[in-house]
Amino acid sequence: MDKILMDKILMDKIFFACVAVFFGLSFSYRRCALDEWDAYLLRAAMACTVAADFCMLILYDNPAGLVCFCAAQTLYHFRFVRAGRRAALFSDQTSQVQTSQIFKTFRVFLFQAAACFAALLFWPDWTRKLAVCYAVCLLCAVSAALIGAKKYPRPNRLILSAGMTLFLLCDIHVGLYHWPNLSLKARAVYQILIWVFYLPSQLLLAFSAKNFSARGWR
Repeated sequence: MDKILMDKILMDKIFFACVAVFFGLSFSYRRCALDEWDAYLLRAAMACTVAADFCMLILYDNPAGLVCFCAAQTLYHFRFVRAGRRAALFSDQTSQVQTSQIFKTFRVFLFQAAACFAALLFWPDWTRKLAVCYAVCLLCAVSAALIGAKKYPRPNRLILSAGMTLFLLCDIHVGLYHWPNLSLKARAVYQILIWVFYLPSQLLLAFSAKNFSARGWR
């Protein structure tokens, strides 16, 4: 039993190191697909993801990790909504049209905040409250990614869509892993699938802001 526990701790540290490396790769380029703010939001979201994994894989503090994951998905959500509204907000359109776009953006985040508030109000314990809040943030971020991806050039739209979809598949398997009365074999399969989906998602997202049409690696 001690050996199994030690192996798990070792694997958790290896997985955390991989996520930290992927975060570092998001700083490996200067030319961005949209603009610098898109890259800043990506790096801020990945920093929250690293913090979440540190809490869950190193400190084994799941509530703190869920809070960091909620922050990460909210930043991703804002990034993709901003990309979708960017053409209107930063164009020569009339101030009335720009104001309309701002209110539409605000309405999306108001819905997310209301759903999270309902979860915090009615769910029985804090871990489940935060898990429901995270699910809301994740679904909003993935939806915004699939809608806002068309504003990115190729291959960025494919990279970020695939990255967020894999992120969603990872968290679906996290939910299945914690399903009650699950057999040990099924739990082991879900645990493997979590990392099969999660690590590629972080690698893809790390490069989702890179300008691939520019010459050279940087």
